[in-house]
Amino acid sequence: MSKIVDKNMEVPGKLNRQDIVWYNPLEKPFSVHGAHHNFDRLPEDFPILTSFRDNSTGVRVRFVTDSPIVAIRCTLSNRGTPTVMAPSAIGGFDLYKRNEDGSEVFAGAFRPPENCLDIGYESLLVVSSGKNCYTINLPLWSHTESLYIGIKEGSVVEEAPAYKYGGKPVVFYGSSITHGAAASRPGNTYCAMIAQKLGVDHINLGFSGNAKGEQVIADYIKDLDMSAFVLDYHHNAYDLELLKKTHYNFYKTVREKNPHLPIIMVSAPTLQRSDWVLGGVKIIKDTLRRAKKEGDQNVYFVNGCNLFKGEFKESCTSDGCHPNDLGFYKMALGIGKIVKKVLGE
Repeated sequence: MSKIVDKNMEVPGKLNRQDIVWYNPLEKPFSVHGAHHNFDRLPEDFPILTSFRDNSTGVRVRFVTDSPIVAIRCTLSNRGTPTVMAPSAIGGFDLYKRNEDGSEVFAGAFRPPENCLDIGYESLLVVSSGKNCYTINLPLWSHTESLYIGIKEGSVVEEAPAYKYGGKPVVFYGSSITHGAAASRPGNTYCAMIAQKLGVDHINLGFSGNAKGEQVIADYIKDLDMSAFVLDYHHNAYDLELLKKTHYNFYKTVREKNPHLPIIMVSAPTLQRSDWVLGGVKIIKDTLRRAKKEGDQNVYFVNGCNLFKGEFKESCTSDGCHPNDLGFYKMALGIGKIVKKVLGE
């Protein structure tokens, strides 16, 4: 193990305290959001996307407490360590505090110790005084096998207030970018940022390299009880013929089951203007035009070519493809503006 010179970067991995009560967040008064069951995003027998079905990106635990500390105890199974991503995103958790208007603000990060991404660890944060509603975001690139929430002995633990819009989530489907590569921590994906700002629930169905508009996932998504749907898999349609074959059909599958649902279509966020980029924009716009010609006025388009524009536009990715925190922030502004509009904010 390498020696850490900066003491502020040391992470012990094990808490030596006797004043913590450990709770199972799968039981009341805690609530889990963004998961199909336990901390998994899809059913165990789902026929595709098996390598990322149990990644916990977008999965959250919510609760209210007056405890001066919040701790976690977790065990993880790592699904690989992409070089574009930080350990704090692959196996880290982070904490958000709810504001009075329902929006959420960052309150701290539970960072994994060195060499613990495929094992698990304990971590603790000192939080603000008084009774507060907290959200813990689970890791983006690991399977959370078990999780316990630590609260100081004698503290109150209560159920979190409901999300806006009757708790109906905004559902995001897409590529590794939707999945969260390469955010620095779980709460910094564009999907999470939009939900935090608006105070809404969300489900992240981003699957790195695997979301290609398959009919089986369209059939799954159409049955979800949603407030809005964001269709964002252009980056995984490496062949434009695949995008052309699947995009309208995906939209139509969801629309037929959800006649009043706002559907937002997004093209690949990039500064490039290649034939593949512009061809994908055209195909997605064709879906939009066809939908409107058929009488659908609740469809919207976000051109990914415009999402990184402005100052520091060349600094929005980690590798020329996957957005970093700056890139996700700009995506959250551009896509979030439409989500806010369709939700009537």
